[in-house]
Amino acid sequence: MEPVIYESSTQPPSSEDKNWAMLCHLGAFAGFVLPFANVFVPLVLWLMKKDTSAFVEAHGKEVVNFQITLTGILAVCTLLYLVLIGFMFHIIFVLFAVVVTVLGAIKAQNGEGFRYPMTLRLVK
Repeated sequence: MEPVIYESSTQPPSSEDKNWAMLCHLGAFAGFVLPFANVFVPLVLWLMKKDTSAFVEAHGKEVVNFQITLTGILAVCTLLYLVLIGFMFHIIFVLFAVVVTVLGAIKAQNGEGFRYPMTLRLVK
């Protein structure tokens, strides 16, 4: 697994690019308010800026991949409610997602690359 997803070949990201990348990460918290907003908010933000900033494009793609993966994992946890272990796994994965999302937002604001662990790279 590569630790950096963004290579600064020409110039460092602007503060606007850093803010948009950070918003892509933090937009995932909309999923606590609306179902599947954890995928759609970062997706919309990424699609709006992916052609204008390589930095936002890299971070946005990473967020969308992680949120799609997390949604699948939480769906499996919901099915495991039937055997009474799903609730525990659901809490663990939600706490994990909150921590790595905040870490991703911090890395984005610092102008650094970030790779979410345990993520299926579905969006290329």
